This record gives sequence, C-alpha cells and structure tokens, in this order.
Amino acid sequence: MDEQRNKLVLYSHDGKLGDAVVMTGLVDTLSRAGFAVFVTASRGNLRFWQADRRLAGVVEVPKTGLIGKLSAIRSLRRIRPDYLFSWDLHRSSTGTLMARLSGARHKVGFCPEAKDVFESILSFDPACDHITRKYEQAAAMLGVATPLSAPSLGFPVVARNLAVQAEPRKRVFVNFFGSVPDKSFTAEMIKAVLDRLAADFQSCAFLVCYMQPQAWIADCVAGFANVEAVRTDADWQDLYGAIQACDAVMTVDTSIAHIASAMGKPLLDIFCKDSQARINFYPVGDAVTVIESSSPDVISQIDIDQMIKSLRCVLALN
Repeated sequence: MDEQRNKLVLYSHDGKLGDAVVMTGLVDTLSRAGFAVFVTASRGNLRFWQADRRLAGVVEVPKTGLIGKLSAIRSLRRIRPDYLFSWDLHRSSTGTLMARLSGARHKVGFCPEAKDVFESILSFDPACDHITRKYEQAAAMLGVATPLSAPSLGFPVVARNLAVQAEPRKRVFVNFFGSVPDKSFTAEMIKAVLDRLAADFQSCAFLVCYMQPQAWIADCVAGFANVEAVRTDADWQDLYGAIQACDAVMTVDTSIAHIASAMGKPLLDIFCKDSQARINFYPVGDAVTVIESSSPDVISQIDIDQMIKSLRCVLALN
C-alpha cells in the first residue's frame, strides 16, 4: 500500500472523552498495521488525542465559530485522506459540510439518513450493538484482521504523589459524579456510601475525585481517616495520574470507567437499571464488574450491600 493509501481520518470531534478512549483500540490496531491515522477532536477530547503518540496528526474542530471550522476543513484537505470514517454524523450539524469538503477519497459512515454524504454506509443497531462493532467494520473494510487491540492510552502516565500512598494498603479511586445530575450520586447517598466504605474497608484507602464545581465533596470526606478528596481538573493529566496511583476504581457510568479499564485497573462500574449505555458502552477490559441501580433514571438508587460485595470481588482481582 503506497503512502497515499495509508492516510485515514477518524471523524470523532462530536464524541466525548469516553468515546475517544474506546476508539484507541482501533487507533492502535490501524497504526500497527501501517496506516497513518488522523483524528478530528474538539475541546472535550483534544488534549487526550494530542498526547497520543500513535497518531499521525490531530485536526481541531471547535464546537462553534465559522473561522475555526473553515480552518479544520483546510487541515483535512491538506491531509488528502484516502478514507474518512464518520461515527456519529448529525445532518443538522456543520459536520456534514465538513465531511463533504474534507477531500477524502472515500467517505464511510453509519448514518443511513446521510447516504448522499457517504459512499459507504455500514450497519450499526444501537438496540443491540456495542460501539466497537463500528470499529471492527472499519478495520474489516481496510483488510485489517480483528479482534482489535484492547483500548489503551497513547501516552505515559506517572502516578500522582498522593498522601495515602505512604500507607501500605490498597487504594481505590472513587467517582460519584456523572455528566448530568441523574447520573450522579446525591449528597445523601455519597455520605451513606462513605460510611460503609470506611466501616467495611478499614485496610483500604479511598480517593474520592472531584472537579472544581464539586469542591463541596472535601467537606463530606473530612471526618474519615481512610478517605481523601482529590481534585482532578486543575491539569488535564491530573485524572490519569490519580487513577494510576490506585489499585482499583469504582465509578458511576462516565468516561472514568473507560479510562480505568484502558489503564488495566480492576473496575466496578455503576449503571442505571436497564441502561442503553450498558449495551453500547460497556467498558472493554478483562477486569470489569458492573452493577445497576434500582432505577432506570436515577443512578444513586443503588443497593449499598450489593455495591460493597461487588467491590470486595473487584479488589480481589488486584
């Protein structure tokens, strides 16, 4: 395959950080097969992709602003990609126009309603398919054998120097916050869970992560000898370093679950009952345990006894 046939663009700027992490399995597989892989990225996953050493390049696509989007189109056209794979193209977005003007020789998508944009439409049924089905079909189209590589980070991570590291006991990274309130634990449930973690796992240390808007969590953990709050958004690498410093991860369903799995950490992932996300975005990894709340809408309605039992099993994997 000549150099021109090696260039691929993974059109991924509409995806969130968790989507990016899962897609690293495809990135790794294609880069190992000799393809020059480019991705489009936006604010939510830009730093993550810019740090990935397996990529040939990253095209920034701003969420708003005509000038920035025109600049992204110019960057895409300079690449002169052989293939552009679009994972979630919404016809109402300017992404449609960008795909048309990308200069890609062959455009591949998974949106049946956009047949006029793509030369090839691959199948994906959100009712039953995991997101990796899209990536497997992309690899097959390119003649690359599957299974794909497992998701993995494309940059080194140094464990954060945390106070609890000095103690010779297992450390658990804990996240109670999802992207929306219903996918986050309530303050009352956080207190109830912390009470049980402190009582049932006295030989463990717990790092409860938060971003600046959730700084109040520091007051919640103040009374526990084996629980510490750690901020993970002062620098983009803070989150990865804190997870690396721990032996296991317990989190509600969010990008942290995919990051933990990609880093090889035993994971307890909490979903809402019968969640569609569990079908499409079950974390890819060998040490993943999943439990559900009793509600399809409110993730904090969790059986704490079940959570404690499941966490014991996860810690035994390490």
